[in-house]
Amino acid sequence: MPFYVATKGQVTIYVLGTLHVGFADDYPPASRFASRSSGALDASPILALEISPDDLLVSEDEVSKYGTCRVPCLSRYLPDAMWKKLETRMRGSPAMLDDISRSRPWLASMLVETVDTLKAGFQTEFGTETQLQNVYCGRVDGCRAGDAQ
Repeated sequence: MPFYVATKGQVTIYVLGTLHVGFADDYPPASRFASRSSGALDASPILALEISPDDLLVSEDEVSKYGTCRVPCLSRYLPDAMWKKLETRMRGSPAMLDDISRSRPWLASMLVETVDTLKAGFQTEFGTETQLQNVYCGRVDGCRAGDAQ
């Protein structure tokens, strides 16, 4: 995963690129994260996630507000050739195509990506955010020690 360090004066911020899905063997218990990432995580007093897995349901209103349309709109945002590819790709899932057609492009890309990764056997419980929360729960805002799996 991408790992960046930004320092200004005495403040250091570590930025770790994450994946929302994964496989169980991506996180062997003996070394869940690379040593460089683990060192930064261990040294950090606060862990801030793009979105906590616990906050996904809470963010549903914002996703609906900013990511969807009341009527199918995606075909208006996409070039015709890309829309045709999407229709072909979702041919076996008309309900999913209907949902995606009511999405703005940023949300549609996330939905298509999620469908593809789940079909490939990836699981959300092995996404980086979930694993970070499991290990560093005490530093995640709103996370209680009993919440870790």
